[in-house]
This record gives sequence, structure tokens and C-alpha cells, in this order.
Amino acid sequence: MRMEIRGRTALITGAGAGIGKAVAVRLAELGVNLLLCGRGREKLEKTKELCEEKGVHVELFVVDVRREEQIRQMFGGISQVDYVINNAGVVISAPFEETTTEMMDLAYETNIRGVFLVSKYALPFLRESECPTIINMGSVVSVQGYVDQCAYAASKHALMGMTKVMAKELAPENIRVHILCPGGIMTDMLKEVRPELADGPVILPEDIGDIMEFLLTHRTNAVIDEIHVHRSSKAPF
Repeated sequence: MRMEIRGRTALITGAGAGIGKAVAVRLAELGVNLLLCGRGREKLEKTKELCEEKGVHVELFVVDVRREEQIRQMFGGISQVDYVINNAGVVISAPFEETTTEMMDLAYETNIRGVFLVSKYALPFLRESECPTIINMGSVVSVQGYVDQCAYAASKHALMGMTKVMAKELAPENIRVHILCPGGIMTDMLKEVRPELADGPVILPEDIGDIMEFLLTHRTNAVIDEIHVHRSSKAPF
């Protein structure tokens, strides 16, 4: 049965472009108020403008999800969170032997530490919500390995494991935790890392918005732990 989510509040990381931007606009269309997080104010402002056109309240937070003090300060200025969309992430492409310690650290700090910090600081707010939900953006690389994706695959596999633990530990408090594991999505990140896929039949950011809408509006007794979305078997993201 479909739930009404109008008037709820969603916090979205990496909201300045790509998936985060598309999800923000979709939720705004559904009447969800937004807390948009990202490192670039200019991009966030553009997303905010699009969302405010839908008549919802939007707040911006220029933060780096890797920095705990910035996350702490952000939540100090927030009064309500019903949904957390952990979308911020980086793709690191390099052969295993050429992967540097710095590359591995960047992948883990953004794709794991960032999700950990945002989710942890959001818990007090989620416990006050009637429909608390955390959705983590994984990847097909959360469950598979691809050439030149050592650091990225390691971090996304770790995200899968952390999400499974979060889901089990938080379920008794009625906090739902999901992970989406899509294949290639047509974003600037994909164009930069895998330009040969740009003309192929890949997933659109708006498609992820469809899935987010379903998860948030269908809180039934059936719990979905993860969703794999593929439109092209050649796209390892």
C-alpha cells in the first residue's frame, strides 16, 4: 500500500549533480522537504532552485562527508530528518598495481566513512520519525569485481557489508536500511571514467528516482535489503 510522504524531510548527500540532483527533484515533486548536502555551493544552489519550484522547503549544507566536525555542525542546524539518502561517492579507476594508498584512502573515506558519519549522526533524528529510512547508494561493483576497479570495488563491497549490519541492528527500532546496486548511470562521473559507455543504453539518474520513490512510499511488512538495476551488462558501475 502506498504511503503519503508529503511534508517529510529528506537529507541527500552529493545533491549537486547526477543521481543526487535527480532524486532531490523527484522527492520535491512528491512534496518532501529537502536538506541538500555537497561540497560545491554553486551546484547545490542550482538543485535548490529546481526543487523550490515544486513548492517545498530546501536548505543547503556545504560539507565534506569525510569530515566529522563538518557533519556534526550540519546536524546541529537540523530539526527534522525522516529519510537519509547517502549518495555522495567517488569512483577510482586504476589497475591494482597502480592503485596508490591515497586512492584507496579517498575511496574509503568518501564511500564508507562518509556514509558511516552521516548515518550515525542522523540516528537521533530518525528515532523521532514515523517512517525512518536510510538508503545507501551502492553499485553493481558492491557484489562484483571489474578490472581497474580495485579501490572502488573494495569500498563498495564494504558498503554492502556495513549496510547489512545497519539493517539488522536498526530494524528493531523500525529504521529501514536499504542499498541500491545499479549498473552504469548516465552521469558526469560515468562520462569521465568510462566515456565509451556514454552512447550506450545505460541507466538514467531519473530511473534511480523511481526506485527511491517506491522504497519511501511502500513501507509494508516486506523489507527490501538491496536492489540491483541493470540496463547494460557492459557498465561496471
